Amino acid sequence: MFLYSVMANMLSRYVGAQPTEQSHKKTHWLGRNVSVSFRQVTIIGPSQVRLGGHAQYSALVVGAAGSAVVWSVNGFAGGTSSTGPISTSGMYSPASTIGAGQSVTISAATESKPASSASLSVKVLNPLPKFAAGSVTQTAPGSSFLLDTRGSGFVSASRLQVSGANVAAVFISSTELQSAISLLPGMASVNVGVFNPDAEQKTPVSRRLPVQAAASSAALSALFCSSASLTGSGSDNCTVTLTASAGSGGQGVSLATNNAAVSVPATLMVPANTSSAGFMARVSSVTSAQAVTLTASAGSVSKSFALQLNAVIPTLTIRPASVAFGNVTVNTATTLPVTLTSTGTAPVIINSGTLSGTGFAMSGATFPVTLNPNLAVTLDVQFDPAATGAASSRLTIHSSSSTNGTVVISLSGTGENVSHQADLSWEAPSSSADPIVGYNIYRSAGGSSAYQRLDSSADTQTTYVDSTVQTGLIYDYYLTSVDSSGAESAPSNEVAATIP
Repeated sequence: MFLYSVMANMLSRYVGAQPTEQSHKKTHWLGRNVSVSFRQVTIIGPSQVRLGGHAQYSALVVGAAGSAVVWSVNGFAGGTSSTGPISTSGMYSPASTIGAGQSVTISAATESKPASSASLSVKVLNPLPKFAAGSVTQTAPGSSFLLDTRGSGFVSASRLQVSGANVAAVFISSTELQSAISLLPGMASVNVGVFNPDAEQKTPVSRRLPVQAAASSAALSALFCSSASLTGSGSDNCTVTLTASAGSGGQGVSLATNNAAVSVPATLMVPANTSSAGFMARVSSVTSAQAVTLTASAGSVSKSFALQLNAVIPTLTIRPASVAFGNVTVNTATTLPVTLTSTGTAPVIINSGTLSGTGFAMSGATFPVTLNPNLAVTLDVQFDPAATGAASSRLTIHSSSSTNGTVVISLSGTGENVSHQADLSWEAPSSSADPIVGYNIYRSAGGSSAYQRLDSSADTQTTYVDSTVQTGLIYDYYLTSVDSSGAESAPSNEVAATIP
């Protein structure tokens, strides 16, 4: 029988039973910290963790104090980029990609054998918002106002309340929320609250903000963005400027776009005593080129900016369009390159490359492969003829290219046998008492001592071409000089020739 011990936060209340080796029951704790043990391992730590925060967990191994454990998240040791990492000491940081309200499983397993383990379900929550400051500023004569909320811990799904009623919130950043609201004339202040869903926030954090009426003589001067042309999804930094500095209440500017592929905040506040303010135009990918007009309005003045959206197009360019190897010696491989280049505005996927025909081979890439714009991969195409004669093949490339998704490259070559010859040359004696009329050439093959004469009659030249040699053999040669009576001189020195 093993003994088990359980540790928990002293503020927690014990409601379960101590597990035994036979029952393997879980021990549950109420409160912020939860402890679950299976056999010899007990995990201690909080049952909740907030996005952007951390949670520390520890493991108690009964009967083996100090035993090392391996921490994992959702079954992956050390966690992953999609779950967030957990350190070797049990510190867990949830990934921003985890949706608030979801749960992950934190596990600890002993490194010793036999291994024991325990798991704990941990709920991921949104951060609690903090409301630091804000403003309510009139944007146009009448009841139109801009609510600007500053703080921290804001999320894209954060909700704003004005006097207890929900209003449409525009997420600017984790530290700023805005809303275009309507207020009754004469209101001096309003109660504003911020609420994060999936944060187990019982009541909104709130502040009472003063209402500032418009009091500015500054007019809208210009609207411009850093880029006039964008390809694919992204963002464009834009700025509105005034003819003068905004008054003490700031200057509200209304923003609009005529294309759903581009989103902008409904309103923008130019802070008091400044003459410009920036905002982000967020762009979604389009399948065809489109023209967009962004508009900024303040009072009776409007300014516009033209933005060109370009389609994201994957394109594959292949060079050369055909490969001709020419004459290639039989059983002698020759290699030529084929280059595949991504020349579009989006990554192109090369799904496969296949060869038909004999005598040809391909290497250099493993498919499928994805090429980002301006990147390339080279295929090495080889021709190794096994017999003489013309040969042809086809290299077929399948890709996600918007044009020519299937490309066929013709391959050709001719196998030929190469004949060899041994070229002999020598110098005639500078002087001889007996005039020389010619020379006889003798040859032996493969190291044999038996020499055979190659010429049927004395050769009058000082060169000789032996075209009867065979590949892979070594030949030895010597020659004699012959006078007018047919008498031969003593043999010359021997020379050897190796035929490849």
